[in-house]
Amino acid sequence: FCPTKKSCETTARMLANIVRWESTADITDKRKTFITRLETETGHLDTVLGETLPVGISYHHSGLTSDERVLIEEAFSGGILSVLCCTSTLAAGINLPASRVIIRSVKIGASMLTRTRYLQMVGRAGRTGFSSTGDSFLLGSASDNKHVQELLFGKLEDVCSCLDKESLTLTLLHLVGSGQIKSTAELGTFMKRTLLYKQQPDSCLSTAETALNFLQEKQFVERNAGKISSTAFGKAVYKSSLDPNISQCIIATLREANQHLVLSGDLHLTFLCVPPIIENVYVDWMRYFDAYNQFDSTTKAVFQAVGLKESYLAKRAFSQSTSDQAKEVPYKKFYLAGAIHKIISGVAVWEVSRAFQIPRGTLQSCLSSCLSHASKLSNFSKELPEYWALSAVFEALVKKLFFAGSPELAQILELPGIKAARAKQLHKAGYVSLRKLAAAEPRLLSADIEHLTEKQAQKIISSAKIMLQEQADELTDAAVELLEEV
Repeated sequence: FCPTKKSCETTARMLANIVRWESTADITDKRKTFITRLETETGHLDTVLGETLPVGISYHHSGLTSDERVLIEEAFSGGILSVLCCTSTLAAGINLPASRVIIRSVKIGASMLTRTRYLQMVGRAGRTGFSSTGDSFLLGSASDNKHVQELLFGKLEDVCSCLDKESLTLTLLHLVGSGQIKSTAELGTFMKRTLLYKQQPDSCLSTAETALNFLQEKQFVERNAGKISSTAFGKAVYKSSLDPNISQCIIATLREANQHLVLSGDLHLTFLCVPPIIENVYVDWMRYFDAYNQFDSTTKAVFQAVGLKESYLAKRAFSQSTSDQAKEVPYKKFYLAGAIHKIISGVAVWEVSRAFQIPRGTLQSCLSSCLSHASKLSNFSKELPEYWALSAVFEALVKKLFFAGSPELAQILELPGIKAARAKQLHKAGYVSLRKLAAAEPRLLSADIEHLTEKQAQKIISSAKIMLQEQADELTDAAVELLEEV
């Protein structure tokens, strides 16, 4: 385990250069096959991975795409890879046992390692069913001795309720919106069944009252003679799963979009769907300013329509820092929107990552967040009559985001185990539909698609036939029902 993403890569590269262990011919062949598969299914092979994978070493962090992470985890579990250099995110949520765990630092980023996280990390070694024993090593300096003692022998952190004012506000909005709480009395009954009440009985009910007052003040709920109900606005926020704390901002944005939406392309819509809260997004302001000077007329029109100014970019590009971080947010949103727009226009994630200097895993995460937010905005707009026209364009964008700019791959991507890179290969080779795939011969399909074995081709063809049969059965059932009604 390494403290930062960068240290994961440097450690993997260092180990690959200094460690030399003998591998069997079988493992060597499996590694070569794995490297080919990784490159084929993700569309590119990272430079560092190209150096480390041949000797059975890899890094693993959020900068990788989800497809890369899954393939690397499978290779490690299958014994193809011997060492993973990873961040602490691998400590929880993934069943990945190991024989030895080495923790390079008592810090995770800028924070100190907690005893709970430490136990999660070392718990990877000697996992039941994998090995009867396991080793763990914690590296630190003399100045870390006190903290190391706490990690080894200290008390575990207390489990505390997560129902603070903010999360409780969202919880109550959903409970009222779904009709599970209809009165002040029912609210009290619910709160007395929570962990928060057990831990803070004196302040729990007043915290709930504060949250409810906030919802009423912002017109999410109405109260009358002890009864509680959602307003139309509150129902729209609840049904779309939007954060109530940013919903007023979203209303203002939609109101502006209703009047000045630039429909020449998807960039303006994409900008609206980048979530308002942007964390840890690095922007090269000089690169940004240079890109601005090459914007086409449509891109500049969107830039101006969302209230951004060339003068601010120029100031940041020439090293004029700002103390107003909030002012950066819309510019960062536009930067991310530009990157996501490239992806849904068909540009590979790897190329966009290089052009915008954003890690490919971060890009994929942003794309996923954008998809989620677009879906929320579509549902939100449907619930409010004044914004119904926007719901249709948001819905169309959701489909583009889901298929990352390749709607023609939709049918092929429905097949189990088919990733975007493989779907593009099949489409390029002329297998543009389930019918085409179902009619193919394994030998010819394998010959047409690079790094596809006949066995894999047979599985794809069989899956396509099954899906076609299911579709035919559904159509037959629908036809029978229609005839029965005549």
